[in-house]
Amino acid sequence: MDTKNIISFKNLTGLDEKLVGRKATRIAELANARIPVPRGFVITNTAYFDFLQKNNLKEEIYEIIKNINFKDPLDFKEKTDIIRHTIFSGKITEDFKNELAKAYAKLGERSIGWLNSKNNEFVAIRSSIISTEKNKELAKEIEEEAGNLNIKGLDLIIGNVKECWASLFSKDVLLMLKDKQLNINDFSVAVIVQQMVIAKTSGILLTSKNQNERNNCVIEAVYGFGGRLLLKEMTPDHYEINKKAGTIINKQPAIQEWQYVRVVGATKKQELSKKEKEQEKLDKLALKDLTTLAKKIETCFGVPQKIEWVIKKKDIFVLNTEPLYKNNIKKEEYQQKISGFKSDVLLRGVSASNGIANGLAVVVNNSSDLLKVTENSIIVTEMTNIEMNNYIKKARAVVTDKGSAICHAAVVCQKLHKPCVVNTKTASKEINTGATIQVNGNKAEVCSVDGVKLVDVDYKKLKYEASEEEEEEKPKKKKVLFSDICYEDISNIESIEFPINKLFTDKELEDLIKLEKKEMIEIIKNRIVENIKKI
Repeated sequence: MDTKNIISFKNLTGLDEKLVGRKATRIAELANARIPVPRGFVITNTAYFDFLQKNNLKEEIYEIIKNINFKDPLDFKEKTDIIRHTIFSGKITEDFKNELAKAYAKLGERSIGWLNSKNNEFVAIRSSIISTEKNKELAKEIEEEAGNLNIKGLDLIIGNVKECWASLFSKDVLLMLKDKQLNINDFSVAVIVQQMVIAKTSGILLTSKNQNERNNCVIEAVYGFGGRLLLKEMTPDHYEINKKAGTIINKQPAIQEWQYVRVVGATKKQELSKKEKEQEKLDKLALKDLTTLAKKIETCFGVPQKIEWVIKKKDIFVLNTEPLYKNNIKKEEYQQKISGFKSDVLLRGVSASNGIANGLAVVVNNSSDLLKVTENSIIVTEMTNIEMNNYIKKARAVVTDKGSAICHAAVVCQKLHKPCVVNTKTASKEINTGATIQVNGNKAEVCSVDGVKLVDVDYKKLKYEASEEEEEEKPKKKKVLFSDICYEDISNIESIEFPINKLFTDKELEDLIKLEKKEMIEIIKNRIVENIKKI
């Protein structure tokens, strides 16, 4: 039975987004559209707020945040560690623990004929962040901070729920909020608990190859579960399928060295046999079923989607879906204006971000090579990592040997609207630093254009048909309670509110209304001054 703290997927609706966040709401929409998702429930942000309130943690945590010296790494780490310890030391109520125990037990219920049985299920636990519409992209980044697979037993589930709650106060999240001048009060946490599917294969499905090529879908697959995590570490099998005809347009198998497996209740890496390493991950039937799924989910949501999926035996389960594009870029405005000339295709790979750019190759094999990157450079490397973020911002495009449609290079280049081609296999070995090359993200090609004058692209002047939440706008001034003023940036405050029931007790209010108006105003004024002095 659902409560204010726990709601099953089948009983969630779009109206519950403020309780459970967008990620959980999308999973519920899939379940209600009869698309197979692992059974599960959501712990609402009401449980999160109650936990903070009953343990008197809100003021304590915000006081710690207020005193963080963000310029001192040691102080920053020390105080975020204190916040984490404070949350883990907090007690959950017996009522909530009982509700959670009942919801967890229900996941393990089985019916075989007239026999019923109950088992402790292995579950996957993930965060679903509640935020304003304007901050939804940041909420997605925060959701990456926490989550675990193969959790079994009530005590471990409670520990992982606290892990999700604590993730909102991690170093990375607090730094992101500070950089964007956002208030931690604008975010809260719900927790998704789902049956763990021990998959033979897993991966992602892009229901449209790109914004200008909606007829084809892209499927990327690896052995084992944890597909989204693995695709950030290794090169998957890559398939491009025509959705209407069901024909394979492009297929690029990849060698996989290891996979995730469950061993005695823990997630472990297992080396694959020589045969498995070279074997294709998906057969024609699986590709057909995933293509059908792509069309169904894209129809359900009305826009192209990025879908996380797993296959157990022959059954497909969807773990998550989200819009593939956050804006609509006009093709003709995104193309680089390049003079007519002949170019030789050096390499082909997988398109990770659209667009065309000419530039001077910088082959990056180590950190010192990054110092060579300028605004005219194209980064060529085996795989990118977070250390390269600032250099990718400076460069014109990125080419990698390995990678997937959601690898680090793909994610960063999509955000920056820069061309990116991944999974070329040998780019960092075949291309020399200083060579003039062209990266065509639309065709997934890297071409030689030596001897041709570079044609500049001013990415800042590119025009987009951006959604409203992406358009830059000045932070809106807001009204704040006098008790919360110390947590706010004073430049964003329009007015300060003093609710009368926060200034006086019920008994004092009864006495107050009996007074003359002039005397009443004087008492209220003095009480406001007293409270300001306490801040």
